[in-house]
Amino acid sequence: MNANERKKGLIMCFEFNKYAEVTELAVLCNKEYQARNYNRLFLRSEKSVFSIARLSKNPDGSCAVEYQEIKKSKKSDCLTYATSMQILTNDDFETLRCNAYDSVKSAIQALGELTCRKKEGPPC
Repeated sequence: MNANERKKGLIMCFEFNKYAEVTELAVLCNKEYQARNYNRLFLRSEKSVFSIARLSKNPDGSCAVEYQEIKKSKKSDCLTYATSMQILTNDDFETLRCNAYDSVKSAIQALGELTCRKKEGPPC
């Protein structure tokens, strides 16, 4: 864990092809997420891209998830704390696709199995 992670009290765990919730980090890196009313944010590393999923809840309880892909400079690039900060800070909010769901729970289930994220404690 580096000094920035200790200072912010965040420990991030990433696994290939699984979304990890990065909401707290996203809000710290880019205030535009709050301004655009995104409730939860997730990142995932795939073969040749990083994916962002931005979830916004509607007043009726339904929600929308916007998806964006960022090409990796090389396929071996990993999703790390530093990479996550860079992606979130430089998010241009382009949307590849947007899906609607009946609830936050169904939207998160559609994202698939999430990797763990802990506020404090040892890495996962």
